[in-house]
Amino acid sequence: MEKLQNHIEKIFGDKDRNRDIYKTLCWLTEEVGELNRAIRKQDRKEEEEEFADVLAFLISAANVRNINLEEVFYKKYPEYCIRCNKKKCECK
Repeated sequence: MEKLQNHIEKIFGDKDRNRDIYKTLCWLTEEVGELNRAIRKQDRKEEEEEFADVLAFLISAANVRNINLEEVFYKKYPEYCIRCNKKKCECK
């Protein structure tokens, strides 16, 4: 994830910060909608492109807010289910 965040930062970092977090979140929301449409159409190529767009704008938003996605992800989602404490979730 760090590699992806650095990649997006190098290419879009200045532009993302100038756009601000709220506009970046608007773009992210739009991309999620486009992903939803691509999935409904069952268009694999379009789905792949939209998944990439969603991830890119999510990373951009994290970068603007100086959030290390890998760090916060594993903090929130450790290597076990936080509800049942099993390596593989057995929650009902």
